[in-house]
Amino acid sequence: MMRTLLDGIGWQQHLRPFLVQRLAARAPWGSVLGSLLVLLFLLLALSGCSLALYYSPSPDKAAASLSFIVSDVPAGRLLRAFHYWGAGAFLLTMMTHLATNFIRGSYKAPRQFTWITGVLLLMVAAGLLFTGSLLPWSARSYSAAVVTSALISQVPIAGRQIACGFLGGYSVSGLSLTRFYVFHILFLPALLMLFAAVHVYLVRCHGLDECDCDAESAPPATPGYRFFPEHVRRLLCVFVPVLGLWLMIAILGGPPHSTPLQQLDGSYEPRPEWFFLWLFQLLTFFPGRWEWVGSLLVPGIGLLLLFAVPFLDNARRRRSAGRPLATAVASTAIAAVVYLTLSAWQHTLPYNVSTIASRPAAVAELRGRQLYAANQCGYCHTVKGLGGRPVGPDLSNLAARGRTPQEIAAYVRNPRLVTRSALMPAYRLSPSELADLASYIQSLDSRQCSIHLWPKHSSSTAPR
Repeated sequence: MMRTLLDGIGWQQHLRPFLVQRLAARAPWGSVLGSLLVLLFLLLALSGCSLALYYSPSPDKAAASLSFIVSDVPAGRLLRAFHYWGAGAFLLTMMTHLATNFIRGSYKAPRQFTWITGVLLLMVAAGLLFTGSLLPWSARSYSAAVVTSALISQVPIAGRQIACGFLGGYSVSGLSLTRFYVFHILFLPALLMLFAAVHVYLVRCHGLDECDCDAESAPPATPGYRFFPEHVRRLLCVFVPVLGLWLMIAILGGPPHSTPLQQLDGSYEPRPEWFFLWLFQLLTFFPGRWEWVGSLLVPGIGLLLLFAVPFLDNARRRRSAGRPLATAVASTAIAAVVYLTLSAWQHTLPYNVSTIASRPAAVAELRGRQLYAANQCGYCHTVKGLGGRPVGPDLSNLAARGRTPQEIAAYVRNPRLVTRSALMPAYRLSPSELADLASYIQSLDSRQCSIHLWPKHSSSTAPR
């Protein structure tokens, strides 16, 4: 009876050969990272489906539904924290897997397309993390959507059309949230599973990449190293401590704090999630009209190099010592990402700066100062070199350059109408609010103003 059932599912012909197939003679421990990613994805999918049972993808209910999950759903707090921290662990493990394969030269023939599918998987995973970070529809989510749409708009020829299709319009709205939700739970997971299936197929066709060591330093061969039980045993030895660490971080760290859009104050610090901090920090090195270099050119070149690696380095030498140029480039890239991430993390300090002219401030300027804090202008703009990140121009020199309040208001209302390559988003402010904000910015004359930090608990509501 049992044999008949097993034959009905193709056990002897298909499944058993897959499980007991010999994989490698000297497979390094790093070879379990690919299988570890499969288990991590399954846990993320399970926790994500559980969260989706209670989540409402609408602007007026998204934050409330997440609050309900954390406070009222049994183990909801742990569930959301588990999904949040697991997403970062998934991306970090995938980057480690890609880095170890590069160091071992696993992209060389006949594994070129195995490497390419791995890069595609990394891109889809980054997309999953990005769309997921927008679902809380918090202040951070909204800021990320605005900045991302501005970056996409800089793509030559079809940038604005791509951004419009991504957001469901030319500005961030409720339709944008719905699209992010659909991308996160349907399109991107399906794409990830498709690329993963192709990737596993290619790995089984060409086998695991064995340790490329000298004969005297090579680890002993494992006779008949098969997927089951040898590879599964190794996988469990790695997965169990990873799962324990994941649960501990979720319990101790808890879910991320989300500031609702309706509760912004002058102390709010908009910033992306930690796994995108390096890209955000890169933009600070290319202010003004050079923003496209940091937002498009540098990441684009890096992505093209990842795809082109198997064809640029096709020599037979695989050990890192025999590939000094490739090793140096990879080490520099990793060091740059780490440095940019740490720099961005260090800069997440109080940034709002209150600048007061030496003369008595007008009422409109005082209202404008409140609007300046409420809209987090101090995050991207400095005043006399203090307070913000040098993404946008220093606002203390606009008066010296002859900018009028009318010109400033027009730029804030629609930056791309004035400068087509502007990264700054348009702000939906009333004519009176634009006039107040422009009056305040106009008063930031570097020759007659003093500076102090904005109080952390100052009100964000502009007086009417």
